This record gives sequence, C-alpha cells and structure tokens, in this order.
Amino acid sequence: MSLFKLDSEKTMGFLSDESKSTDGIYRPSLDKALNKRDGYKAVIRFLPNVIDESGNTGETALTRLMTYVKMSDPKHKSLSGYYDSPKNFDEQCELTNLYFTLKNSGNPVLEDRAKSCNKVTRFYSYVYIVQDVNQPELEGKIMIYQYGWKIKEKIKGEWRAENPERAKCDVFDLANGKDFELKVIENAGFPNYDSSIFLQRSPIVINGKAMPIEESNGVPMIAESVQGKILKFILSKEINLDDFAPKPLTEMEKGKISKIVAILTGDESAAMFDSNDSNEDISADDLFGNDEGSALTDDDFAETATEEVSTPSATTEASDDPFADIDNVEVSDDEDPFAGLD
Repeated sequence: MSLFKLDSEKTMGFLSDESKSTDGIYRPSLDKALNKRDGYKAVIRFLPNVIDESGNTGETALTRLMTYVKMSDPKHKSLSGYYDSPKNFDEQCELTNLYFTLKNSGNPVLEDRAKSCNKVTRFYSYVYIVQDVNQPELEGKIMIYQYGWKIKEKIKGEWRAENPERAKCDVFDLANGKDFELKVIENAGFPNYDSSIFLQRSPIVINGKAMPIEESNGVPMIAESVQGKILKFILSKEINLDDFAPKPLTEMEKGKISKIVAILTGDESAAMFDSNDSNEDISADDLFGNDEGSALTDDDFAETATEEVSTPSATTEASDDPFADIDNVEVSDDEDPFAGLD
C-alpha cells in the first residue's frame, strides 16, 4: 500500500460497523450479546503475568484505585471524570478526605454533595479468550480483562477454598487452573456477574487443544515438551499489563481537584449540585467495565482490606480425576496449536 496505490479496504476501515477491540482490552458488554435475554456468555482463562523470556512471573493482577467525580452543574462538567488515587502510592488522597469531610459534616447539603465522589477499584489481568460467540474474532487471543470486586471475590474464593466441597485452586495455573465461564446479564439496569463460575480444574486449552501434562513430585505440570512453545505464545501478546498501572496525578489534574474541593465545600451555591443528575457523556461501564451489579453507595470509601466476603459457591463439581485421558495427549505437527509462532 502506498500514497499512489491505496488499499481502500484497509484505509477506510474506520467506516466499518463491525465491533473492534484495538486497545487489547476485553469488553464483554451486554450491547454486544447475540441474545440480550440470555446475556453475554463466553469462556476465558486467566493467565499468569509472564514478565520475561525466562518465564519469570509477576503479580497476576494489577490493582488500580480511582475516584470518580460527577459534577452536576454543566459549567463544571470538565471537572467530572476519573482520577487515579494517590493511595496507589501510599499517599494521602485529597478526594477521599473531601468525601469524609462532606459525609461527616452534619450539614445535609454538604452530606448530599459527598455523593459526587465515588471510590472505584479495578483489577487488570491477562486472559486467553477460549470461546466467545458474541465476538468470535477474539477467540484465541491474549487480552487484558478489567474487572471489579465481584469477579475478584470469585477468584479469591477459589484460592481460599471457601466452598468446602472444592479444593483450593490457583485459577491462573496453566496445568491446574480453571476456565472461567463468564455470564453477564442485566439486573436493574446494570450488568450482573453473579452467574459466572469457574469450571472444573483442567490444563489450559489453546486453539482447541488441551495442553499435555506430566507429574513432577506428584503434582501435574505442563509437559516439558510444550513449555517453550507456551511461553513463546504468552509472550506474543500485543498488550502490556503495566500500561494500565495507576499514574501520579498531573499538575492539571491537581488543579482540577483543588477546584472540586473548593466548589463542593461551599465556594459556589449549593443549588448547583444535584446528585440525581446523570452525566451521559461519562460512563463508568464504557471506560472501566462494571461487575458490581449496582450503583456505588455512600459507603464505598470504607476501608475493605480486612473485609471477608463470602463468594457464591460454583455449582460445577470437580471430577475425581480432572486429568483423565489428558496425560497421554500428543500434539502432532499437523495439529500444532502454536503453528506460525516459529
């Protein structure tokens, strides 16, 4: 393709109505569901965070604390939006302090203005798209999935074996983890993830092929014969988890926050603020996804580090031998799921 011989099928792609995901973020949104009544269904596999060619791994999920500010007066609309919290760097957060100042003021007007600030916590992990009939073009890709508290609690429930009938499981493990059956339905106008469950313990399936395993000291592991190819496959991802890490506030953002504090604490007329006004131009679901199932509440700034929340038990039972008939699987050259990587 050149200046004098354009390939219009490529250069005019922005006119296409087809769904595209060019930033590497996996978005299982309800508006893309083939059947709105049944919701959005897909199967994904959470992946370890491989950080180098030696196969070393980092934290499997990146945590990002933010504050979402909604200014109801149109003339302050430019102040609305998401602000990374300095708490990500163990520093004081001015917006968090503002929330508690307003909430505990004893003044009904100021207490209502506290609703303008909401704490938002998002988690980011690599996932492999096993199956997605709604966006089939994403199947077989490694993407980054941004999720919230409910899915994080489901992961924690597997790790801590909160269901006594199911053994502890690191769902990110390639040989002993679990696929995640994602089901998003609408509930009271919000996406709800309660029906999503982790399936049986099994080795990862790549491009339709279950990876062979072998035992090492009695523990099933991915067979050494394919470890190199799997590593190369994971490293072939086109997106970096660190790109979604929280960032220090810019001077412009600090200036906006100072204005927010001044306005909400009384430098402008209280008549300007109506927490029931909607901000149609800024959507938490569009930007960051929402698996909370409901709007954020006044208590969202409460510390939850030590909070224990029970997770709905998955109904799928693990088989007695989840690796039956898998140990001896051989991947032939003509069925190599990594074809094209060499």
